[in-house]
Amino acid sequence: MERQVRAQYTAEYKAEAVSLAESLGATKAARKLGISVKTLDKWSRLARDGGVVKDGKRRSVSDLEAEVSRLRAENTQLRMERDFIKNSAKPRATPLVYRNSLPGGIVAALRAAAGCFWWPTP
Repeated sequence: MERQVRAQYTAEYKAEAVSLAESLGATKAARKLGISVKTLDKWSRLARDGGVVKDGKRRSVSDLEAEVSRLRAENTQLRMERDFIKNSAKPRATPLVYRNSLPGGIVAALRAAAGCFWWPTP
């Protein structure tokens, strides 16, 4: 099975396609040029928003967009750490094997010594 080569268009071609889409409409212009309407819409949106339609490469990210992206990633990491700490700090009941194998007086002494008031009594 052969790989399809992805078409690369020049910036001039994209600019001309956008102007053709504005005059004819996106659907007719896309049919005439032999490209998908979705691609032409993307080029039109980039041109309208002031972004540069480049030669198959991503547009450069401004400093503010890079900062927002970095902060979102950091926020996600901190939320995961917070959830881990929150879940690990929850009191856990002792297994029934240990709890039922000790006499009640020893359990009370262990609870008092450890300051664990959540340890259930046998």
